[in-house]
Amino acid sequence: MIVILSGCALPGGKERGEHADEFRDHVKEETVAFLTAHPGPLTLSNALVIARNRTLKLTSAKLAATLAELTQGMAFSVFLPKVNVSYGRFGTEEPLETSLLGRQIRLSDQYVSQVSLLATQPIFTPQAWLLYAEARHLNRQSAIQLERAKEMLDAQVAALFYQAAVADERIRMVEAQVAASTALADQLKAQNRHGFVLEADLARIEARVAMDRFELTRAKDSRNLIRIRLCEILRLWPDSQLELNCDSMKEVLERPWAFRDEKGEIVPMDAVAARMLTLEELMFQTLLCRKELWAADQLFAFSKVAVYQALAGFLPNVYGGLAGTKNPHASLLTGTMWGGGIAGVLSVFDGFATVQSYRMACAARRVASKLREDRALALLSGTYEAFQNWQRSAEQKAVAEQLLKACELDYEAAKARLDKDQETVSQVLDKLSALEQARANAVSAIYATALTEIILRDAVGIGLMELD
Repeated sequence: MIVILSGCALPGGKERGEHADEFRDHVKEETVAFLTAHPGPLTLSNALVIARNRTLKLTSAKLAATLAELTQGMAFSVFLPKVNVSYGRFGTEEPLETSLLGRQIRLSDQYVSQVSLLATQPIFTPQAWLLYAEARHLNRQSAIQLERAKEMLDAQVAALFYQAAVADERIRMVEAQVAASTALADQLKAQNRHGFVLEADLARIEARVAMDRFELTRAKDSRNLIRIRLCEILRLWPDSQLELNCDSMKEVLERPWAFRDEKGEIVPMDAVAARMLTLEELMFQTLLCRKELWAADQLFAFSKVAVYQALAGFLPNVYGGLAGTKNPHASLLTGTMWGGGIAGVLSVFDGFATVQSYRMACAARRVASKLREDRALALLSGTYEAFQNWQRSAEQKAVAEQLLKACELDYEAAKARLDKDQETVSQVLDKLSALEQARANAVSAIYATALTEIILRDAVGIGLMELD
């Protein structure tokens, strides 16, 4: 029974346990080393650099870029000569002899060694050349996609910083709410003891205190979850005490922009001048800077090469060769022999295969052109939306600040009337709810201006680390 049960056990548990222990210890050690090397609060700029160096989110893109580079190297090997060297040693029981005119003639030694050399050099192989051109375009496309993945990672880190900043401000806001509602509850309890406040109103304020404390717990949970997600990107242990300098996100508003001219050269521009650009200028920069369009250009060039490759099926392939053989122990055969030549291969008739390949390549090229145009239009729409949000964020911030100021005055006035028994508790609680909502909107608007600029930079194709 022991043998049978052990044979039926589900495999993999032991290996998983070993890897779990190894992974936990390794990540915790790295986390301790990271926090020791970065003792202060982590700024957004440092987080962007660290994320690119440590994250596992770029693994697939990096692997694709590496494989594409190796594929290009393998395609280039077609241009190099191929050299094959072989060595053989043969033996017989007795030397090979024959009788001729009454004399014994040895045909071969008992042991014979043979060395051969064969070298082949492609001279005219159009399909091989075009395969290398295709591999080069695919390599460029993979490199561009890797850079785009890094830009998307930057935007993801910046978004988490925005969420962390809002979560921290919300915690401070809810803590103030708890203090205000608790103070109001204590005041109403004192008035209730003298019969000036109803039990129903006292129950409502106590329920409000409990709700505010619950909201404080939820706000802290949200903050912890955001930091755990950031630790995931930075490849740190989830429950590490990672401190963030959320105010550093506002530095984005002062960072210079990195535009490109029609030749692809980077042209720096300060933040003040960049904010004066029109929507038309930003849209044109989108066509110049977005990495997706760069990758689409390489894909279109690849489809163009595919057309030439289909036409190359009508052309011959020419190779040059050199061969040599050495038989040092041969008695009658020539000891060393060299030879060379040129060979050409031409497919005279492959039916309709070559013609159909050409037609398919032409159709694929037309599709690649249309897809590139469709992608460009979609990116321009995204730039338009991001530009609108960027313009409205400053207005939203001003409106939120004004609304917060009005709600604070309204709440203070309602609370003063309550002290004079000129206002109901229900009305005061409604004013407090409006004040809490106004504070939440004001906190979000503070960092929304920086986030909308980050989104606009990403939409235009101007990364945060373009000039670094």
